[in-house]
Amino acid sequence: MTLESSTKIIPLIVITSIVIVTIIAAAFAEAQVERATSDVVNSKALKLDMMVDDLELRLEDAVKMLKLAATQEEVKNVLFANSVSEKFMGIPPDVDPVKRQAAQNTRSTYQDFDTVAFLLPNGDVYLVQPYEAQKNLPRLNFAFREYYQGVIANGDTYIGEAVVSAATGHRVVPIAIAVYSDNLSSNRTLAGILVGALNMNVVTADLRADPFGVNEDILITDHKGNIVADSTERGETSNKLESLLYVNDVSKALQGSSGSGVQTINGVDMFITYKSIRASTNYWAAIIVQPHSDAFFAVNTIRNQSTMTVVLVSIVSSISGYFLFRSFKSNSTLTTRLGTLNENLKKQAAQLRQLDKEKEEFSAMITHELKTPLVPVIGYSELLLDGTLGNLTEKQKQKLHTIHESASSLSRLISDLLDARKLELGKMKLLIANTAVKEMVEQCLEAIRLSAQLKGVTLSFSPSDNDLMVEVDSKRIQQVLNNLLTNALKFVPSRTGKIEVVAARYSDGVDTSRHFVLFTVKDNGIGIPKEKQKNLFKKFYQADTSLTRNVGGTGLGLAISKGIVEAHEGKIWFESEEGRGSIFSFIIPVISRITDSTVISEANQANTTTVTAGETN
Repeated sequence: MTLESSTKIIPLIVITSIVIVTIIAAAFAEAQVERATSDVVNSKALKLDMMVDDLELRLEDAVKMLKLAATQEEVKNVLFANSVSEKFMGIPPDVDPVKRQAAQNTRSTYQDFDTVAFLLPNGDVYLVQPYEAQKNLPRLNFAFREYYQGVIANGDTYIGEAVVSAATGHRVVPIAIAVYSDNLSSNRTLAGILVGALNMNVVTADLRADPFGVNEDILITDHKGNIVADSTERGETSNKLESLLYVNDVSKALQGSSGSGVQTINGVDMFITYKSIRASTNYWAAIIVQPHSDAFFAVNTIRNQSTMTVVLVSIVSSISGYFLFRSFKSNSTLTTRLGTLNENLKKQAAQLRQLDKEKEEFSAMITHELKTPLVPVIGYSELLLDGTLGNLTEKQKQKLHTIHESASSLSRLISDLLDARKLELGKMKLLIANTAVKEMVEQCLEAIRLSAQLKGVTLSFSPSDNDLMVEVDSKRIQQVLNNLLTNALKFVPSRTGKIEVVAARYSDGVDTSRHFVLFTVKDNGIGIPKEKQKNLFKKFYQADTSLTRNVGGTGLGLAISKGIVEAHEGKIWFESEEGRGSIFSFIIPVISRITDSTVISEANQANTTTVTAGETN
């Protein structure tokens, strides 16, 4: 391939890669938002289902209790109708004690009844138990009430609309049962109507006992749309009876439907989940109301985070593409170089693809779908650097090396973002194994030895015990050590810099039953200003100095290190004085307790277990 053809195809490849990365990231973000939205809707529907089932069972039990009482002879017999008077608002308290005791027994057995009353066929009150409620009645005849008219119409059972009890002042729902003097199916004579006043304050108390979301309100209405129970006390006063009639979803529930929707109420978009409640021959409505912004706060957070990630990837990819495009405008030839870098890149890509084995879908998408499009960018830059696609000048080679480093930096940034996200969600997998401390530390030192030699920095390691073992995910702990060693190497002076690593047994003096290993990385670098120290372990935080800006970094390394150490039930801290260096230390339990709730890894390795960070006893 000639330089001219390379100049034409590379910009096209870069632009295509940027578009693919953006589309994949946006599609994944939308899928995450849809899944989170579905979780919100389903959780509210499940909560409403449980509440409706409980209330329907409560109503059924009340009806069964009244029907059982209606079959008793002492209830069916009306012996003292002539004793009914407005003076007593029914019969006197000492008349017909048998029927009054039967009413009291029903009320005592089903304690949700505020009162139990017996009406004559014409609607006059025969008795109300307790008698204190009877004598406080404002009238003798209740034939005007809907529940009376409903029973007369259907001859059986009717659950009426909510009323404020004239006797007790409580919000109640009357449940009326027709009482016949005999049980024959034909020529039955109506002896009266047994009425249980179901105290809805009990239901309201149950609603308030349930956990709520932010500004979430749970309401129940009768078949007329009147509030009978409300988690925010709105249903306890009569002047609020009509407050839900304007809500469209209430009307749907009163027709026997269930579902969810959004309606603007008083200028605020409200998310409403509704479900019908079977109440004898009618339907009631149960709804959960919450401001849309509160109900979907977590969804909006996911959307914003995903958008930021997409924008970040697009910006970095675009910058890389811009530099690559400019580098190919030169007409000179390229000299030699690249073979080994291409092999290293393939190994890194294989390691990144290995991370795709994570079960968590978000991790798989980030490592594979976002990193894969970077491969052609980095790969073609390496092919150009080694002369495979044509020769470039030294200046072009430098520009292309900048492009290659930018793309590689983007790849590392995505990995850091992935680890930070895993730790935030508690989804980082730990491969716990019994590991030799000395070998683990020496491998980390070997990884930076060449860079240290080029800078003239002295490395030293002092293990207190050559046979010291610890149960850890060695790869993750090495990641912590690499972060600390790399940071130290960045900030120590050239030729006189020193980095000391210590690994020793440790006791925190608090839990004497546990033993720890203490790792310490000490340097004689520039130190950290005191005012910057409190934020050092926060994500994306960097001490704002000219040196930190020169050496670069994502600001995620220490935050990730802290998460990995704490996932091992350890602790990390540091001491630093500006101009005199820093000492970073962390401890890890020798014997890990998180293995108690783990599963054996797929490889079935000896004394090795796989755990998710955050799983403990």
